[in-house]
Amino acid sequence: MFHLVVKNGLQFEANGFFSVNNSLICSMIITATTYLVILMQWSPRTSSAVE
Repeated sequence: MFHLVVKNGLQFEANGFFSVNNSLICSMIITATTYLVILMQWSPRTSSAVE
């Protein structure tokens, strides 16, 4: 079934404001991944140095 969705394309509208399609979903995944990478870089590091 997933193959048919990818082949034919899944598209519907969000209350007539914009189309929700594969391109929007891909952009959302890329944006979330970028956000998580930035958050990981800003997270405090724990020091494990022995004094």
